[in-house]
Parts: sequence; structure tokens; C-alpha cells
Amino acid sequence: MPIASCDDQSGIAVTTSDAAALTPLNQAIEAVLAHRANTATLLNQTLGIDPDCALAHLIVGFAQKILAQSERDELARAAFARAECSINERGGTAREVHLLAALDEWCAGNMRASADLLEAEVARCPTDILTLKLTHAIQFMLGDRAGMHRVLTKATGAWSDDLPLAGYVHGCMAFAFEEIGEFDKAEAIGRHGLDLAPGDVWGAHAVAHTFEMRRQPLQGVAWLDRYLGQLDGCGNFSFHIEWHRCLFLIQLGQLDAALDAYDGAVRIKQTDDFRDISNAASLLWRLEYNGMNVGLRWHELADLAERRITDDALTFARLHYLMAMIGDHRWPAAKAMVAQMQHEAATPVANETVPTQHIVLARIGASMAQSMLDIGERDFRSAVDRFMPVRSEMLSLGGSNAQRDVFQQMLIAAAVSAGRLEDAAILIAEREALCGSGRRQTMGPMRKKLVSYGHRHASAVSN
Repeated sequence: MPIASCDDQSGIAVTTSDAAALTPLNQAIEAVLAHRANTATLLNQTLGIDPDCALAHLIVGFAQKILAQSERDELARAAFARAECSINERGGTAREVHLLAALDEWCAGNMRASADLLEAEVARCPTDILTLKLTHAIQFMLGDRAGMHRVLTKATGAWSDDLPLAGYVHGCMAFAFEEIGEFDKAEAIGRHGLDLAPGDVWGAHAVAHTFEMRRQPLQGVAWLDRYLGQLDGCGNFSFHIEWHRCLFLIQLGQLDAALDAYDGAVRIKQTDDFRDISNAASLLWRLEYNGMNVGLRWHELADLAERRITDDALTFARLHYLMAMIGDHRWPAAKAMVAQMQHEAATPVANETVPTQHIVLARIGASMAQSMLDIGERDFRSAVDRFMPVRSEMLSLGGSNAQRDVFQQMLIAAAVSAGRLEDAAILIAEREALCGSGRRQTMGPMRKKLVSYGHRHASAVSN
């Protein structure tokens, strides 16, 4: 069958043996942007028409890596091999070749190199929204908020509102601005993007982040309530949106409502997706931290987490698995995970290039894990001693400011419990700086905050 180079809906060339494959492929690309549950179905339809469509295989490969489970490495490599074979046999576009190289790096564990290759491709073709979204995703997992902002700022100069899928670009841009603390600008960009692409849950989520960081829970609940009806088709990202709503409810003191939402929305499906487990574990910790008895809800999370003791795909995920095991008081399993992480961090890597997550584990992950275990065992002084020297590496864990906040709260409370008020004051000031309220305070006003942290933490550390 003759090979053609057809354009997708953004005008970017796609190598295919059948132009009919472009219809489900275009739908799949938009599904990736919109976090829709039918992405895999659309990619399968594409490959049903053109089994050797390199771009479809590449999207599958990146999707497997984003799920950050070690058993998915084989699936990602298989997708890479299919794409590589296709490109070798029938040629490939510049985008396909660059994505292939970036996926190869990620399969080898080099997330940073993969992100750099993707960024270079966006610089070459800034209207390539698929590569833009993949770059955004991996930089998010790396905690590279400066990179997210840099890439989007450069790319948006080539976009205008009349281009297909432009609204999704605004959604990514809104999130990038939120993460660097430009909350008003992020909200305005996100709202504008939603005017262009009302189904962009990432953009709606970016606006929700601005309310979270500005500590505006009433506005946050009202904002998300507008979008809950649009979540049916967006897969497990709906659980994360509901998680954000629960954070607002906790700020409002509506703990019973937050716990009900945990059961009815955040953890309505007991999946083993690390993102869902992270949502659930961090929410249960926050509820206990605020004095709520969460009953046996830790148990099913810990069951899933205990299977991941040796899974080294993502340090951010491992710390949430550990949180679940500590929450369920599974001390042997929790200690085994911490020992495993420390062993990996101390073991030299034979490869010429050190995998990105090994670097993260060595710089902060292993110390953070021991700090969390120390907190669980009420050795608060040791927890603070381990954390304070490595706290500048917190960003490298990945995720958002709001997601990492659970670790900050946990360690502030530990400092208070250890009587380390000066350290607690430093940590509080650093946390508030992320919210634009980081003015230097004397120990007088700061002490009131420390007392508040101590009171809230009393029930959590006694369990």
C-alpha cells in the first residue's frame, strides 16, 4: 500500500498508509489533550486502519511511561520497537523521528534527556500541540515548573485563537503560570482557554490551582462545581479534580463532606494507578491531620502499595505508597520500602548515563522516605534532621505545588512536635512564599501559626 504524508488537524505531517487513519488519530490527539478515557480506543482504531502508524505507536509508548509502573516498561519498549521499525521501513516525519528519540531516552530512564528532546521539537515546530502536551507532561513529572513556563511562553507566540485546539494551549499555559506563582495571570489565561475549549479539564484544573494557592476555598468549590458535570468522559483525571474539591472542603472545615467525597468520588474505584493512590493517600493524611477518623480506608491503599516496594519508576509515587503503608501501620512493609530505596540510592549505576529517578532518589527520595518513617514512629527530631538539608530538592520530586504541599505540612508538624520552632518557622515561611504570602515574620506572629500546626497535628501523630 502506498505511503503518504498527510496532515493532522494542526497541519503537522503524519506518515500513514491510509488517510482514513487520520480521523481516529486526530480524535486521539484531542483525547490526549482533554484527558479523555477513550484515548486507547481511538489509538486502537487508528492502528486497525494502519497497523504500522508510527505516531500512534509513539503515543502508546509515551502513555505507558506516564503511568509510571515498572511493569509497563516492556509495553513502552514494544511500542517504541513498532514505531522504530515503521520509520526504518517507510520513513518518518521530523516529528515522528524526534518523538522516537525522546521515547527511547525515557525507556532508558533518562527523563531529563527525553524532556529536552521534546522541548527542542516544540522549538522547531511550536504549533505541534501533541509534542507540546507531551513536553508539558514530562516536565510536570520532573517538577520542572521553569521548563513548563519557558516552553509555553516560547510556543504561544506562534498560536492564535483561530487555530484548531488553541484552547488547550491556553490550559497548559495557565498551569505553567500558576506553578511559578503568577496566579492572576494564570486564572485569566485559563478562563480564556476554556472559552475556546470548554472541555479542557486540564485548563479548568489549572484555574482551580489558583484558588488553592491563594487560599480561596469558596471560589474554588464554586468553580469546580461548574465542571463536575463534564467529567464523565475524562477518565481517572476526574478523581484528581474531585481531590482538589476535597482540599477546598478541608480548608472550609467541612471534613465530613470531604470524607464523603473521598468515598463517592476520589476513591470510588480502587485502581492501582499511582495518581489515584497519590490522591487518596495524601487526602487521608490531610483528613487525619485535621482530626478526622478515617477508619479502615488506609487498608486497601496499603494493600496496593505493598506490591510496589521495589517499583522504581517514579520517586513521587513511591513516597505516596510509603504514606499509605505508614497510614495503615504496616511497619515491616514500610521499613522494607525505605530500606529498598536507601539501598538503591547508595548503589552505583553501571550505565554511563544515570537514570533521572535514581538521581532524584539519591538527592531527596531516600532521605524523605526515612523522614516519613521517622514521623510514623514518632521520632520527630530525626525526621527534621534528615529533611532540612535536602528540602531544596523538593521540587525534583515532581507533581504540582499543591501535591507536594502534603510533605511540607507533614514536616512542619514534625518540627513543631520536636520542639524545633525555628525550623518550623523556616518551613512555614517557605510554604507561604509559594502562596504569595511569604513576607518575613518575627517569631511572635509566627508562634501563633506554630501552635495551630501543633494542635492540628496532635491527633495524626498519636495514631
